[in-house]
Amino acid sequence: MSAHLHLDSSSRPARVLHAESRRGDDGSPAADLEDVEVRSIGSIMANVRRRAQSTAKARTAKGASSSSDDDGSDGEGDDDPSSDEETSDRSSSSEEAGARRSDTRFSTRITGTSWITGKLGGGRGRPIVLPFRVAVTVPVAVAIFLSCIGVGTALTLMFMFANGKVVTSYKDSVNIQRKLMNRLGGNANELAFKNVLSTIDRFVFQNVVEPPDRALDSLWGSMRLFNTEFGISTKIPRFKEVFWYSAWVELMDQWEDRQQWGPSYFTTAVSLYIATPDEMLVGASITHYGKYDQLLYYAPPVPMGQKNKSTTMSVYPANNETGKPVTEAGQPKKIDERTFIPTTRPYYEIQERVKATELEPRTVWSKLYDFVIPVEQKGTPRKFGLSQTRPVAYCGNYDCFEGVIVADILLETINVACNRTWTDVRSLLARPAYNFTITESDSAVFIVNRKSTFYPDQEGILIGASHTGDFVRDQNATFANRSSSPIIADIATAIFSRYGSWRSVPGEEDSPLAFVFSRTPGVDCNFTTPRNRDTCMQVATRVFELDRDVEWLIVVGLPAPAFTEELAKSREKIDDRVKEQEDVSARTLHRVVILCSTVGISMTLASVVLGLRIARTVSEPLKQLGKRMHRLETLDTSTHATMHRRSTLAVREVQEVHEGFSRLTRSIKGFARFVPETVVRNIVSGDSRKRGLHVDSKIVTIMFSDVKDFTTIAESLDPQDLILTLYMYLTAMTRIVERFEGVVSEILGDGLLVFWNTPEDVEFHSGKACAAALAQQQALASLNEKLIGLQLPPLAIRIGLHTGRVLAGNIGSETKMKFGCIGDPINLASRLEGLAKYYGVSALCSGATRANLPRGHFALRKLDLVQVKGKREPVEVHELIGRILHADASASPDTAYFNQAPLLVALPERCRRAQMYEQALDAFQQARLGDAAVLAEALLRESPDDVAAQRLLERALRPPSPQDAPFSPVLQMTNK
Repeated sequence: MSAHLHLDSSSRPARVLHAESRRGDDGSPAADLEDVEVRSIGSIMANVRRRAQSTAKARTAKGASSSSDDDGSDGEGDDDPSSDEETSDRSSSSEEAGARRSDTRFSTRITGTSWITGKLGGGRGRPIVLPFRVAVTVPVAVAIFLSCIGVGTALTLMFMFANGKVVTSYKDSVNIQRKLMNRLGGNANELAFKNVLSTIDRFVFQNVVEPPDRALDSLWGSMRLFNTEFGISTKIPRFKEVFWYSAWVELMDQWEDRQQWGPSYFTTAVSLYIATPDEMLVGASITHYGKYDQLLYYAPPVPMGQKNKSTTMSVYPANNETGKPVTEAGQPKKIDERTFIPTTRPYYEIQERVKATELEPRTVWSKLYDFVIPVEQKGTPRKFGLSQTRPVAYCGNYDCFEGVIVADILLETINVACNRTWTDVRSLLARPAYNFTITESDSAVFIVNRKSTFYPDQEGILIGASHTGDFVRDQNATFANRSSSPIIADIATAIFSRYGSWRSVPGEEDSPLAFVFSRTPGVDCNFTTPRNRDTCMQVATRVFELDRDVEWLIVVGLPAPAFTEELAKSREKIDDRVKEQEDVSARTLHRVVILCSTVGISMTLASVVLGLRIARTVSEPLKQLGKRMHRLETLDTSTHATMHRRSTLAVREVQEVHEGFSRLTRSIKGFARFVPETVVRNIVSGDSRKRGLHVDSKIVTIMFSDVKDFTTIAESLDPQDLILTLYMYLTAMTRIVERFEGVVSEILGDGLLVFWNTPEDVEFHSGKACAAALAQQQALASLNEKLIGLQLPPLAIRIGLHTGRVLAGNIGSETKMKFGCIGDPINLASRLEGLAKYYGVSALCSGATRANLPRGHFALRKLDLVQVKGKREPVEVHELIGRILHADASASPDTAYFNQAPLLVALPERCRRAQMYEQALDAFQQARLGDAAVLAEALLRESPDDVAAQRLLERALRPPSPQDAPFSPVLQMTNK
């Protein structure tokens, strides 16, 4: 094996070793090297004096006590650890005292202790830490400022006392008038909102509640009469025609009323029908289906015992005069048919829920849902709305429940009501009495589903709004706080945030005004001073009860000053007059204060400028020093970015601190050349765990590299040329290792011990280790050119790579430590480097490293199955040939950079010969020795210098002897 130059701690100067042993807890030197040398010499002289005194005492001792005295002197001598510890403690104490004196001398902050805290705390209180600039500038400025203030205070107080009485009496009278105006404005505002809410309340009742209620009353009366006449009404043949006609008549009556009063003042129920438990449905509707606007529906009952089975509903156009189906060829004209299950629809489901909890039948409202009736043409979105339902129970309770009568209302009706109310409010506010303009962006009238006992998930849905199209329709439900209208969304969000739930929102008729809120965070709005029309909103609410299970919340949101802007203008005029009087008094007071303060402020500013200039001279260099200290934690020792600017005035002590820190920085920078930078960075950054003994179990990749025939090279060179050769070689190799994120743990003379994945994690560490090995071989060409140019011998290297689990961290004794790894993988990597010589190759890696390589980037040749010395299990060894010339980057996108790195390339011819070798090796390992010999000879004819092929051929041709064990493909190595 080649020779190694071992550089250990025994070859270091004594003063350097002593300095390392005296490092502080954070890993930084306790003092400069010169100070350490002085303390080391002092400690040596102290030990010499103690040993001389002990020897003198031993020589003067008598008799049997002489031996005991000798023992005691030995205990006091250089070998006594307690004596050394005491001396070291005294030395450390003196050093700490000196460090404290030095810290106090160069501190940029002033520390003081409260006298009271000192007395109560036993003479030592908690220090008050002040920046240097504050400590210098503030006391001077405050003293001068207070003296000037004292002169002007007397004059100012005299004027303020006389003027204050006049201004106070004037303000009192104005405040009384303001309170009266606020009370009147509040009453007017509340009355206006009551009228608005009452209007929309009436409109909702007339257009939402009354039409279906009237339709159900009419149809229920007809059904009761029919039942009295014919018994069980839904079972007789004429029931369909009678119900068709009764429903059609009622809807047409409502439609004629709508035409008489106008669509803006009256709406109708759009559908009226009955659904029975046997899935029968009969009814009529007013809709738009092509050229027909009146439709009749009939779905026959399903067979007995087949409830919840779908039925087919036929749709017929109704005659405008008779209400009967239009006929064609003597038969009712069917224009459409739909398949559905009536008993699963919301109008039937709600009665089933009431039936399950109550005995007495009652009229209830369904949830919001998309209608099947009225039927629209296919491809047209279905309408949304809700239904008023009444049970068919002639006996007066749910025991004789025969079905449900249903009247449908479209939610488009609610939009009409909200828009009409908003238009009326806008017209009202435009009158001269208010002279206020509202728009769709700053006001809204809308209705929210406040309470739904059976369907709480629908609470908060926007039922209708004055000027938005995102109400419930087309199978979409919009919650109010998610409305596309910003004003509606803001109002709904404010209501929900204030009360926590929609059911908690008040809406009594006596107090409709709920609250005032701001659309802009941070702006204060209230009832008495609503000034900002774009920000402050006032909200009024009223609860509209459809039944005891369903409640709607009517919401009106207007700018806060809508009804009180004129009143606010009057208040502003009064406030302006008050302000004028206050301004007169303030101007007079201002003149007095200016006169008294001008001199004081001028003197104060002068003292501040002087104090800041002095403080800057001291603190600015220390700030720059602090930045350098923070950068030192990351081992950034550059100084050009943080060095303070040169000044004509500098403080000597601060300058000494800078120079001392510069020496410390150079020392740490030099220290990082002996120890991995990550280890030094952890020590400097104050990581307590990284400063002590610790190890972590990690999977790492280890590289051992060595210069081929270095002993011969070293003997042929003089020391200067040898050092230069090593310097150039190790510099180039170290840079390559660090470029691929490796950590040089030790320089073994002419070789390197390198780790990947410790102390910091490295992704694809096996690949990066192999890439570094190839890059080192690639770099040898240019390095050898430089060496030959200097008349120095060229170099060749051997590399061993292995991946395995080791214990990595700080190892050592109580006083000496180093960063390193412990474990069998370290030894195996070293053995692989030695095997490279046996096989005549430049780089070897183990099977474990091969298994962890990214696919498609590296070409390797399986060399053998070897049992190295000191291991029982054989190890696969592979030659690292080079980077694949046309690597497929898509195979591993994260490792595509391997393709761009300057690595040794595996030529196709080289890869072909590697395959020939592996074929011969496979034959040998399968005990086909003849085939292995033939393949090895073929390879040697092409590549006579292939040492591995020569070794394989020798093993294949070696004749067996009687003493040989059974054939084994494992090569056993007996030396390292």
